[in-house]
Amino acid sequence: MSRPEKYNKRFIRTANYSQLLKLMAICILITLPFSGIFAQRYNLSIFNISNGLPGNQINDIIQDKAGRLWIGTMNGVAIYDGLNFTGFDKNNPVTNNPVKTIFQDSKGNIWIGMIRKGICKYNGTSFEFFNATNGLLSDNVNAITEDDKGNVWIGTAEAEPL
Repeated sequence: MSRPEKYNKRFIRTANYSQLLKLMAICILITLPFSGIFAQRYNLSIFNISNGLPGNQINDIIQDKAGRLWIGTMNGVAIYDGLNFTGFDKNNPVTNNPVKTIFQDSKGNIWIGMIRKGICKYNGTSFEFFNATNGLLSDNVNAITEDDKGNVWIGTAEAEPL
């Protein structure tokens, strides 16, 4: 009989599978109570109109450099600081119009793309609006991004061929 066959037979003879299963069960039972100690626990909160959101249908969420959440809904934009929702003056178009997309550029400006109302650039103190009458190809803004050179690109629903 060759050496590997002897080794295999000896291992099979000496291995007691029921003892092995008992040992595995004991290890699991010993470590089970400690498994919850290292698990992360998350607090889940549900926000809607009754909590301060302008609408329940959310189209976009971003976190700005200050850590606030900007939430674009079908009824305008809301800013969440971790405790409260705030918004803008009711006469501001970003307050009561459908917001499709939100973007923060490298300079810290917040760009808010709206459905049928163009785009708004907010620098922290003032608003600047762009629409089809002053340069956009369409008032339906779908996407906003920035290239490596700091140029902001706006994607609209309609476009002219290049």
